[in-house]
Amino acid sequence: MKKLGPRHYLFIKEYLSGKNETTAAKLAGFSAKSKAGTYLLKHPLIIAELEKATTEIRELTKFGAQKAMVELNECIEFAESTNNATARVKAVELKMKLSGLLVERIDQRQVGSFQINIGGIENPPPEKEVVVETV
Repeated sequence: MKKLGPRHYLFIKEYLSGKNETTAAKLAGFSAKSKAGTYLLKHPLIIAELEKATTEIRELTKFGAQKAMVELNECIEFAESTNNATARVKAVELKMKLSGLLVERIDQRQVGSFQINIGGIENPPPEKEVVVETV
């Protein structure tokens, strides 16, 4: 298997900084027209690098899924004690995401949609007769 090149490492850096795969791929120099980000996230060496980086971050920050779950439970308790329904719902939503019970999916077909309104389509003007003269 080939080694990762500089653009691959730049993609990993951008992706880990919080950018989505499309933006990270574009910033790393991959074609904006291709679905490079999606393919890169499936590349075994990139997956390994992302897992390695995530593990390092977790160890450095001493923050992982267990600690996040404890903090979310504390947030839920606080929201209940202060009768803050909105905060409780948000904390439960985050807890479900952390547990893998809730996955956000974005319909890419709706991104950048537009509508064109052309006047006169409903009631088009009557067609004019065109006369062509021959010489």
